[in-house]
Amino acid sequence: MVKTRAHHNRPKSHKKPTWAAVTEAGEVARNAAKLRGAAKSRVMKAASVPLPALDDTALARKWSAKREKRFIRNVRYNAQLWHKHAPTYRISGAHIGPLSSRPKPSSEGKIKAQATIDAMAHWESDACSAKFCDNEGQPLAAYFAKRIKRRSAGQRRVGTQAPIYPSGSKAPTALGRTAAAVEEAAAAGHKVLNDGIKDKLIGDALFATQVLHHFCHPEKSRKDGRHDFEDFLMRYRRRPDEAGEECAREEHGQWDFVHDGLTYRFADEHEASERTGVTHLVHAWHMQGHHTKQSPLKPSADMVRNAQVAQAVQWYLSYTRPLALTLQEMFKVSWPEYYEKYRAAFEAGVWVEDDPGPWLGRAIVWKLQVLPHRDGLDGGPTAIFCLGSFTGGECYLPDLRLKLHYRPGDVLIFLSGDLYHAIGEWKPTTGVSTRGVTPGRVGNVFFSPKDSLQALEGQCPRWSKKTAGGVLPRSS
Repeated sequence: MVKTRAHHNRPKSHKKPTWAAVTEAGEVARNAAKLRGAAKSRVMKAASVPLPALDDTALARKWSAKREKRFIRNVRYNAQLWHKHAPTYRISGAHIGPLSSRPKPSSEGKIKAQATIDAMAHWESDACSAKFCDNEGQPLAAYFAKRIKRRSAGQRRVGTQAPIYPSGSKAPTALGRTAAAVEEAAAAGHKVLNDGIKDKLIGDALFATQVLHHFCHPEKSRKDGRHDFEDFLMRYRRRPDEAGEECAREEHGQWDFVHDGLTYRFADEHEASERTGVTHLVHAWHMQGHHTKQSPLKPSADMVRNAQVAQAVQWYLSYTRPLALTLQEMFKVSWPEYYEKYRAAFEAGVWVEDDPGPWLGRAIVWKLQVLPHRDGLDGGPTAIFCLGSFTGGECYLPDLRLKLHYRPGDVLIFLSGDLYHAIGEWKPTTGVSTRGVTPGRVGNVFFSPKDSLQALEGQCPRWSKKTAGGVLPRSS
């Protein structure tokens, strides 16, 4: 079974002597989530996201208008190659009309999606670039991944002329689209192209995201139905050299906490724990429960928690600007009719202008498992990609019976509000990188809220800034 949902039907533990520390990761995380006050603060501080090494090499970013222009030209060319050569497949039996007209996500829908995912657990995953459409040729998803050059030509049929994607567990093998097929092609001397985000940008983005979360601590909401409840803390193995250093610094008792008479251990000389959560960086959206035309648009709370966080957010958006520009060009070629709408809304609602857009928001899923869900508040195509050092973590689209390899660098731009999606269970690798980056999986979601798109439609550039989100006369 693919572990993308939590299982809670367990008998309550009997009282144990306080000296018998509970060490099972799920139990420790669940009980850490129940802590309050000073006890919770102490655990969260001990499990905070560490600041990676801020060496000169890591921070050397000579970015200029001339260099940006050249960079955009290159990523635009790469995106156009994907558009020209990535094959198009129709998903038999899929129809965007009924999928998009379903009621808002429900428990029953999530259970059904999970059952489909469980049935697909041992299916092969597709590791190659493609455009996926419904039975009538309407676009559903654009996947930017690996592409074997010798197989790029002659696959340009689109719309209702596009071939049907084979159904079943061996579809990627039948099409020569598995990760193994990519490796075999490379070993045989065939050129393998990367249509996704380049490795250097992925490494820089992971570094910048950890820096951000050192200052803007990730928060795990108990009301969030998209993510597991057993991963309030992420557990990972230390390397032997790290264990010695950590033990030398650690004071007695700092790795334990007590809840309801039991002692829980969230780290020791062999393992460490790190806090998890979701960070929302949104330029303009309505406060929860205030989705009306009269309600002002505001930056998300995570953008402006305090002065230091606001500075860290601006630094992060500036540092990851090349990555955002890459996604922008992918969006242009894969969903051109949506791109112009998103671009106009972004220019009207932008808060931190170092972000090039065109999506109004980013959700950063810091080291959480991801359950089946639909993003019902999104206004159209969403871009997702992952960062980090981990095993597992395939992407499931159960409505399409599609399983994607989905490794760091791969990008999926799809109708996340209409299609259920989930990430298969992943596990962090061992140890911390030489750059000071901790292991684990970091999900990234670039999206624009539907209400924000509607509120910003037809407004002038920087309208939200000039009118305080629409409640004041224009300042200029």
